Amino acid sequence: AKNNSSRVITGISTYNVTPFEAGAYFNKIQCFCFDEQTLNPGEELDMPVFFYIDPEFALDATLVKLACADVSLHYTFFDTEEPKKMFVEFARDLKSYFKGDAQSPASLHCS
Repeated sequence: AKNNSSRVITGISTYNVTPFEAGAYFNKIQCFCFDEQTLNPGEELDMPVFFYIDPEFALDATLVKLACADVSLHYTFFDTEEPKKMFVEFARDLKSYFKGDAQSPASLHCS
């Protein structure tokens, strides 16, 4: 993974296995996705994952019908700071609302 931005990014990864039916046979032993990862601007980092595919995979009738010989593993990295910022903004707006300083929490308004 490489942080191409000019800011520090902290995030967490989620994974997806395709075909979907193969996911039942995919077993992670160790994964970078178990913990938040922080990358500095321009930093490049190897993010290993150790896994195995249960041999029963080859006997699954659905996968045999699909002529499935390949399993793909995809990761999506989500910035965990953005939701925190949104929560802080919402909490500030809500506090203002309950103090009577605002008619409704501004962060609830759709734009």
